[in-house]
Amino acid sequence: EYGGSVLLGLDGTVVKAHGSSNAKAFYSAIKQAKIAGEENIVQIMKDTVGE
Repeated sequence: EYGGSVLLGLDGTVVKAHGSSNAKAFYSAIKQAKIAGEENIVQIMKDTVGE
């Protein structure tokens, strides 16, 4: 389940959740941000796509 979307073009991990998200969706967004930060997803995407 996805609670948000990773924003690209920033120097860091940012996950945007919908303003009307319920508690479960918001929790999922936080969990998604944690995993993205731990696994360095933003840097991997930068390296793959190029700057």
